[in-house]
Amino acid sequence: MNQPGNGSATPGVNSSLAPGCSPARGQTDQDGFYVGLQVGRANASTLTSVVTGVNHPTRCDRLLYPASTSPPASDEACRASTPTAILNNAFNPGGGVVSGLLFGYRADRVRVEVEYLTRSQGPATAAVGATTDVVLQGKDTEWSDDQPPREWIRDYAAHQIFANAYYDFPNESPWTPYVGGGLGVAITTLNYANQFIRKPDVEYLRIDFEPDWPDAAKRAAAGTLSSLDTTVRQEAFGFQVLAGADYALTEHTSVGVTGRWAQFGHITDEATWDLIRSHAPVQADGVTPFDTTQRFEGISYLAVTGRPEVLLLTDPGPSDRAAAVCSLTWACGGRLRAFPGRVWRAGRAPFSPTRWVRGPSGIGSGPRIQGKGEGERTTPPLTVS
Repeated sequence: MNQPGNGSATPGVNSSLAPGCSPARGQTDQDGFYVGLQVGRANASTLTSVVTGVNHPTRCDRLLYPASTSPPASDEACRASTPTAILNNAFNPGGGVVSGLLFGYRADRVRVEVEYLTRSQGPATAAVGATTDVVLQGKDTEWSDDQPPREWIRDYAAHQIFANAYYDFPNESPWTPYVGGGLGVAITTLNYANQFIRKPDVEYLRIDFEPDWPDAAKRAAAGTLSSLDTTVRQEAFGFQVLAGADYALTEHTSVGVTGRWAQFGHITDEATWDLIRSHAPVQADGVTPFDTTQRFEGISYLAVTGRPEVLLLTDPGPSDRAAAVCSLTWACGGRLRAFPGRVWRAGRAPFSPTRWVRGPSGIGSGPRIQGKGEGERTTPPLTVS
């Protein structure tokens, strides 16, 4: 009979585990649940905007005219009622911060994961170009030189949830590179505002309008403000492509870095302007609300995040099972030892002990076999698959 401690192999137990029963498995080889954190830097792509609404020339505004006069009824431009794209612009929000949590499950080389991220970007301001915006065609001479037309966005942020899948590339080093992808949804929020200020009356009256309109109405229009300030909040579906590498610190903890590119669908907002030519936000008829639709596209970003992870539950592999058997049999000196740092899943333990029997050299498992003396094996040899 092979006795513990004599250097000979024990039947049914992988001799590569003795002495000490210390299986050499890296953190990335273990199956099970894990949690982690993420924090890093995000760089947003160019965000484009289109503002759509009904646009009338300034001369059509009935509220600018004295009570005894009104815009000419024959002016076709004053009767327009079809919404058109009146403002087009592009914003560069630049860099921001991204952080979040993740929860996943590793099975061999494949991981599935649920990820929550929050992202915030910087503000961005853009001038309104006269050649590309319908609202300025025919009105470009009206705007203040000191405060030219502007659009801007601020408080640009998103809360997103993704379901990701990864493929790990195992190797003999502590590093585990991986690639992956995900599908998800983001609730994106941003504040959009614009501002259009007309020239003061002296300068405004010098403008050569075609067709011309009464000076009294021009004076009422001079120096006026048209503006909108609205908050857009809407969900949009998206996808992301991921790649990175993890470094195993221990069997159950790792740190890593992940790069990603994410893209989402557009978001829209409908809003009534705050002011139109410094009076109530109504169209040229003086009654219909001046409403526009804001559409934002190009919601995407690149990000690099660091991610510490902790393995919560492991599913024992072959070397784990061998270590557990070794800890409970004569191969390690016949003494009952603690499990080697594993948390066993219910129903997946590689053995089912019934009761413990103490012999002169230690503890064995299973019912005593009739005729066996103290100190002898009480169960058939255990094997590990």
